[in-house]
Amino acid sequence: MTKKNRSLVVISTNQSLHVVTEDGSRIVSMSKAYSSEKYGPIFVGRFKDPERYYIWYQLRLWLREPHEYRDEPSYLLEYDTGGRELARRAVPPFPYPPASYAQALYGLVTPMTEAATLVGTSQYLRSLARPHGSTQKYSLIDYLESFQYYIPGTSTMATSLSPAAQPPGGLIPGYIALILLSAAASALGCIVLARRYAFSRARRIGWMACGFFFGWAGLLLMLVLQEWPARIACPKCRKPRVTTRDTCEHCGATQATPTRDGTEVFESATTAAPVALAAS
Repeated sequence: MTKKNRSLVVISTNQSLHVVTEDGSRIVSMSKAYSSEKYGPIFVGRFKDPERYYIWYQLRLWLREPHEYRDEPSYLLEYDTGGRELARRAVPPFPYPPASYAQALYGLVTPMTEAATLVGTSQYLRSLARPHGSTQKYSLIDYLESFQYYIPGTSTMATSLSPAAQPPGGLIPGYIALILLSAAASALGCIVLARRYAFSRARRIGWMACGFFFGWAGLLLMLVLQEWPARIACPKCRKPRVTTRDTCEHCGATQATPTRDGTEVFESATTAAPVALAAS
């Protein structure tokens, strides 16, 4: 293999980066300029004409919250073949698309418990990972990062790397307002159904809370789990009443006695005396 096309290996230590050949011969050593706890992954490469090397320090986004890296750049450092620093410059942000007010509409289909759970779990896992720096990362963080793109202001990758991706003013309050609107509508749907089918007071409150905190999922859960009795007109107040109650839930009238048509079967009014058989 010629020198021009040889493969290079990068060895990273706490203090420096070493570029070596496949057989272990050292080519250049470069001191680390930034902490591994804040920057990572770190990319090392080589320029030609003239030959020089570079280190690209990217922010370790998954260890921090979006607002912590809002104005923090990544850095690209150049070194000569002797490992001396030649240049240092900030890397411009990635061209992420700007946030849109249309993202607030996700609030209509996002239950507040889901949003709170995703954001809270993400923050908790990052707080657990910070003391370990780059040596420990929870795989769930990657899942939460990709899952939170429809929750404005919570995606670390988008909001940290591009100022244009910052949520515009009013987006997050609008998103929260639509979450509350959806929660109130779902709770109202649950309470209307509970009253319509004469649920007890405790069951009404329980399903109303389920609809409020779980949104449309709580309303759907109510529709799936509950048994819905038939409803007939009350003979007294003429309002629809459920057939599973002895009295009307509106006026308290008892069930009407069915009209006799001669096909009824009645129990005998007389009771025959028991007969005892004695064996001789």
